[in-house]
Amino acid sequence: MSFYRPHPRQKRTCEEHKAELEEENYHLRSELQTEEIERLENVSEEEISELKSEISSLKNQLYQARKDMRDKGKYISSLEERLVESEEQVEKLRYQIKTISSQKNSSERGNSPDLYNPNINLKMTTITELANAIDEAERDNKIIRRQNAEEVEQMAIADFHQLKTSTQNLVERMANNITRKKTQQLARIDELGAEKFALQ
Repeated sequence: MSFYRPHPRQKRTCEEHKAELEEENYHLRSELQTEEIERLENVSEEEISELKSEISSLKNQLYQARKDMRDKGKYISSLEERLVESEEQVEKLRYQIKTISSQKNSSERGNSPDLYNPNINLKMTTITELANAIDEAERDNKIIRRQNAEEVEQMAIADFHQLKTSTQNLVERMANNITRKKTQQLARIDELGAEKFALQ
C-alpha cells in the first residue's frame, strides 16, 4: 500500500479552510440580505401605498373639520347680525317707551283728561311687558353668543385632538412595522447563514 501525500500547494490548513468558509458565508449573507431588502422594498411599497391612503383620509377629515368650522363661523356671524338687529330694535323700542312715558308724565302734570283714560294704563302695562321682554331678549342674546363661541371652540379642540391621535397612531404603526420587518430580516439572515454553515 502506498500512501497518498497531497501536493504541498494543495495542503490547506484548518485556518485557511475556516477563512474561506467565512468569506463564502459573508458573500452568501450579502446576497441574502440584498434579496431580503428587495423583498422588503416590495412589501414596503404596499405599506407606503396604504399609509398614503390613510394620510389622504386624514387630510380629507381635516378639510371637512375646517369646512365645518367655517360653516359654523358663518352661522355664528349670521346669528350675531341678527342679534345686532335685535339690539337696534330694542333701542328703538326703549326710545318709544321713554317717549310714551314722558307723554304720560306730562299729561299727569297737566291734569289732562287722558289721565283717566283706561287705554293709557293699558298702554303702560303693555310697555312694561315689552320692556321686560326686551331685557330678557338681551340676556338671551348674550347667553347665545357665549354658547356659540364655546361650541365652536370645543369642536375645534375635539377635531384637533382627533387628528393628532390619528396621526400619532399612524406614525406608531409605521415605526412598529419597520421594527418588525428589520427584526424578521435579521432573523432570516442569521437562519440562512447558520444553514449554509451547517451544510459545509
